[in-house]
Amino acid sequence: MSDLKKIIGEKIRNIRIKKGLTLQQLGHLTGHQASYLTEAELGKRNLSLDSLEKIMNALEIKPGELFDFRELDLNSSDFETRSVLEVR
Repeated sequence: MSDLKKIIGEKIRNIRIKKGLTLQQLGHLTGHQASYLTEAELGKRNLSLDSLEKIMNALEIKPGELFDFRELDLNSSDFETRSVLEVR
């Protein structure tokens, strides 16, 4: 599983929960099944740009908010997540 998919999925889940939406509600807003969104949040789904756009619109966020990883602890022992975010 891609670390980036997992990180993006976690961001989507955290934002959805902060906004007080259930998977079913987000599914209604995006046109996706709750099972699809669950897989996306778990990093098991390869999201297309169209799907990401639908999710961002439903969550009322901009791309920068979804791809802002500053709250991640880059000094953690999770090497794989850290390596995804490294600037080369």
